Amino acid sequence: MEWCAEVATAPRKRGKFHLFFSLWICYTYSRQPSSFGRIGGEGEGMIKVMFVCHGNICRSPMGEYILKKMIREKEVEDVFLVSSSAVTTEEIGNDVYPPARKVLARHSVPCPVRAARLITKGDVDAYDHILCMDASNLDKLYRIAPAARGKARLLGEYGLGGRNIADPWYTGDFDTAYDEIERCTAAFLEGFIAGK
Repeated sequence: MEWCAEVATAPRKRGKFHLFFSLWICYTYSRQPSSFGRIGGEGEGMIKVMFVCHGNICRSPMGEYILKKMIREKEVEDVFLVSSSAVTTEEIGNDVYPPARKVLARHSVPCPVRAARLITKGDVDAYDHILCMDASNLDKLYRIAPAARGKARLLGEYGLGGRNIADPWYTGDFDTAYDEIERCTAAFLEGFIAGK
């Protein structure tokens, strides 16, 4: 609980948003000391968010990097651990698909070189929120890790009324995919701000 005292006395002013999350972490830490630690090393004590799509080269990395930009702008990078993964092996090892990278660049969202990866049962155990792009992703995820039923949901539940976010690999419409992912990701984040 020493870290909670640091929050109360820290000289740096980082805004109400950061204070809210700091207090939330302190509360969670105090109730579950065996599983939560100081914010920082290896994601312990952080809010862990995993975006999931078919191949992890379009929609899910877009979600990952959009949310990372949002939390950086809110100065709460030390509160969230964000990643993305696939439910199929088709694109494992491949970088973000060029049209997805281009639409992120147009919106000034950093997109470093990366390699697509498959979600694991360990990821499902470790992450608090697993946000899938469509119902097919959910179905495949449940086959990989049945335990995901307790924490996985459609990203479209935040801002799209539960609708799927169409795969731009097939539609070719990366702008619409970006707009929908950004809208839902912002709504997901706002849920925390509102204390939901």
